Amino acid sequence: MTLKHKIVTGAVAIILTVLVFSVAAVAVIMNHQQRHHSEIIIKKAYSVIEKSIREKEKHILYYSGQIASGNNMGLNMKYISENKNQAEHLIMQATYQSVADGIHTVARTASVWEAAVYDADGELTAFSLTEDNAVYVGYMHKVPDVIYEVANPEEGTAWTEALKPRDSFSMIASRLDKESIADKETVGFEIKRDFLCMVSYIPVMGQIYNAKTQAPETAQFGILRVSSRIDSAFVEEMAYVTGTEVNLFTGKGLSVGTLKAHNKIDLSLLETTGSFGGSDSRNIFFNELNVESRGFVQGILPVRSGKDCIAAFASLYSKDIAKNDMRQMLKLLCIVFLCCIILFIPVTLIFARSLTRKIEIIVKDLSDSAGQVAAAAAGISSVSRSQSQNASDQAASVEETSASLEQINVRSHNVSEITRGVRELMLTNIEKSGQCVKSLVELGKEIARVESDSTQILQIIKNIDGIAFQTHLLALNASIEAARAGIAGAGFAVVAGEVKNLAKKTTDEAKNTQELLVTDVNRVRQAVSSVRNINYDFEGIIESATVIGERTESVTQASREIAQVIEQITLAAGEIDKLAQQIAAGSHETAMSAGELSAQADVMKGFVNDLEGVIGGIGKKKSS
Repeated sequence: MTLKHKIVTGAVAIILTVLVFSVAAVAVIMNHQQRHHSEIIIKKAYSVIEKSIREKEKHILYYSGQIASGNNMGLNMKYISENKNQAEHLIMQATYQSVADGIHTVARTASVWEAAVYDADGELTAFSLTEDNAVYVGYMHKVPDVIYEVANPEEGTAWTEALKPRDSFSMIASRLDKESIADKETVGFEIKRDFLCMVSYIPVMGQIYNAKTQAPETAQFGILRVSSRIDSAFVEEMAYVTGTEVNLFTGKGLSVGTLKAHNKIDLSLLETTGSFGGSDSRNIFFNELNVESRGFVQGILPVRSGKDCIAAFASLYSKDIAKNDMRQMLKLLCIVFLCCIILFIPVTLIFARSLTRKIEIIVKDLSDSAGQVAAAAAGISSVSRSQSQNASDQAASVEETSASLEQINVRSHNVSEITRGVRELMLTNIEKSGQCVKSLVELGKEIARVESDSTQILQIIKNIDGIAFQTHLLALNASIEAARAGIAGAGFAVVAGEVKNLAKKTTDEAKNTQELLVTDVNRVRQAVSSVRNINYDFEGIIESATVIGERTESVTQASREIAQVIEQITLAAGEIDKLAQQIAAGSHETAMSAGELSAQADVMKGFVNDLEGVIGGIGKKKSS
């Protein structure tokens, strides 16, 4: 492959490498930004949902106000509150129907799920309810018994014609707690039949006459409760508008939603996050999950009633959408790089052709120069090798002579050192022998003293033996006298017997001690004789060692003189050896330099050949 082709191939390889790394980097960056992009979309979705709920809130408040203030609602509720426990049903029927009709008319227009009015005591008065596409309208009366008049009219039929009495009606609360009877309008969220509902409470006001002030004044006669469900239609509309899956969860699980397979979340985990109606409705809990093998980024926003989390919206954005966007981006990037490759190849060919022509000329000149350098280096190397060999032979001869002299010198020094050591050892032995002689003399004196002391001890033992004998005689006499005394001398006879035994034991021990001392005295005398003999021998050894030391000193002096002569000869041989080595080293360095020059010429030839192989075409030109 020629240099031109290599340049083109390398350029294409670089572009492809950049393409691969760029695609990988873009994929990593887009994958990292996918979560952030998904969160932004979910936040925008919640902005749309919250805006729709705020509009729903305004909608329900508007129609609730119409019900509470229209169709003489205040006057009718005043009448019902004053007569509900006294008047018969027939008397109150028209008023009840008027209240129920006012509720039903507006409720159908507003498309609310439930609308009911309660009196000031919190008891149900009239209502309108839509359940499973069925409409229920009615009211409750207490005299003489509690009775519900409920109508489920068909399309095109007046509801008053479909009224039927019932003992109970569980689809709507018959009483409100006192906390719900407020004196001002409120709106919030409540859970009813597993549905999240927006519920408004509107006071029903009317005019009364104040006898004290003799003027009319406004008073509250009831409370209107209107409920609008967050149903599947609302959730599906939000999902369509936002481009995300939207689910609504209550405490029992999924209430309504577009992703049925995702049917439960734990509301207790959302106690610390924001919510609709809170101070920060943008505090959304994000996580990732898989539903039916599909990946989603989920944003959860709680819905609260007071401090309690009663429901939660979940907006889910599919990862598949982001992946499709990433694939489109990568395809576009690949197309751009391919176009760059197609445009870059002709430009690279032109540049490579111009470059290789100049390099071919330079390579030819280098090849000729390398041949000339190699020839000169070969001649220098041959002469240098011959000189180096002659100098090496001379240096070897001188080195052998020097080595022999060095060995003789070493041995002479060794003999000198040995004789010096022998002399010092002999002097040490003479000194120690003298000390031994002195010690033996002292030992002889001490043994003589022991012998004298032993003689004195023998005399003392003889004296002890005499005393024991006399004691024995005295004890014998005492025994005789005790025998003469008879019974009166019995005790004295016992004492005399013991003294006699003691005297006998003393005599025996004295004899044994005397025998041992005699034996020791004999041994001491023998030791004195041996010490005297050893003393005589050591004196002879000292005289012999003195003679040997004098002769050893003469040998040492002669060895020193021989060593000095050999050292002078060795120094002269060393100077000759150094001179021969310097000559050999100079010749060797010259040969080495020539060899290196030849090697560099060969290397240069190799480089030129490699460069020719890289460029291509020169060999073909030479052969042609």
